[in-house]
Amino acid sequence: MGNVIDKNGLVTAGGHLVVFNPVTQTTRNPAAGQIVRYNKAMVFKVLARQNVQGEKYTRRLPTTESTPFRSYDSGIPVASAAGSLPARAYTGSAGVQFDLPGTEDVQDMWKVDHTYYDRLFHVITKVSPGFVRVGVDMPSSTNQAKFQRTKKMIGIGHDFGWRYGGTEFVPFPEIDVSYQFGNTTNAELYPMCELTYGEYVVGIQSDPEIVFKVLTGREPAHVITMPITTYDAAISQGLLRAYGTDGFRVYPANQAGAAMDDYQREISENCFPKVLV
Repeated sequence: MGNVIDKNGLVTAGGHLVVFNPVTQTTRNPAAGQIVRYNKAMVFKVLARQNVQGEKYTRRLPTTESTPFRSYDSGIPVASAAGSLPARAYTGSAGVQFDLPGTEDVQDMWKVDHTYYDRLFHVITKVSPGFVRVGVDMPSSTNQAKFQRTKKMIGIGHDFGWRYGGTEFVPFPEIDVSYQFGNTTNAELYPMCELTYGEYVVGIQSDPEIVFKVLTGREPAHVITMPITTYDAAISQGLLRAYGTDGFRVYPANQAGAAMDDYQREISENCFPKVLV
């Protein structure tokens, strides 16, 4: 199979981008009299990329002197200047977003509404120094990092459940997303953030056979997993407002007939015609 991403990790025109929902759902199979567990995924075809020669944006952390922080120890950390990450501190429960004047939402450069159904951002964030803890909340203010199902909360303020130095995700239209950053050192930091992004012109794949091949690995695609452990209603409702569907069910490779029948129904009955390609 061919590679659908370029040297920067972005999907090339004509390739497929799959956004996998890791939260397992259930349904009853009346014929077999059993409960079936399954996952879903959004399957996009990338028709083109905008600004393909300039998909880098480097800036300081989007914090100010008034940004709320939490402490790894005690007290209330305060940033001494814009772009600062205080010692032994991590961002507040609402996280932070990258502001950009002139955008749809000047407080969040990735936030757009359902009218942007034909556009999709793919964001790869690299933070320097590389020991800064990084996380993503989808939706904003919702810690999706959990352990043993939902038994224990983990994440940026805990011993594990985060990444060092970067993250990759897809912010969908209609769904608020925020970043979390943490500094476990005893020194105040001024991290630099390199945002490699693709502004894709996209559509949902309308050929059930291609959808099946993509989801079973027979057709090349770049796969990104949603940073979630709970399928929050804000996510499903946002997808439905933008696309009419919250994804295709992922079937085993030996169930091609059932899968393609299901995909055809999803495409014909639920997907907005304007989103299909």
